[in-house]
Amino acid sequence: GVKLMTGLQRRFDPNFRRVRQAIEENEVGDTIMIKLCSRDPSPPPFEYVKGGGGIFADMAVHDLDMSRFLAGSDPIDILAIGSCHIDKSIEVLDGSEKF
Repeated sequence: GVKLMTGLQRRFDPNFRRVRQAIEENEVGDTIMIKLCSRDPSPPPFEYVKGGGGIFADMAVHDLDMSRFLAGSDPIDILAIGSCHIDKSIEVLDGSEKF
């Protein structure tokens, strides 16, 4: 086999570590669903979005990692929804780049 390391920084954020601790210590009961919501603090430049793959490619990896980190296993089902509320210029792009 091949060894693989996940090196995403949110695992080290105090808030996420506290949520995981609460789950592990049964402070919150059985985990049935994990809902994560990510937003950029401000829209990236149009040219970056145009070639960057959109919010799903740029940020969803962090949400997927958080679901695995918090649950301690891979998700069974995933639902992803995107929308554009600030920089309407990116709505002309194809696919998930418009979100």
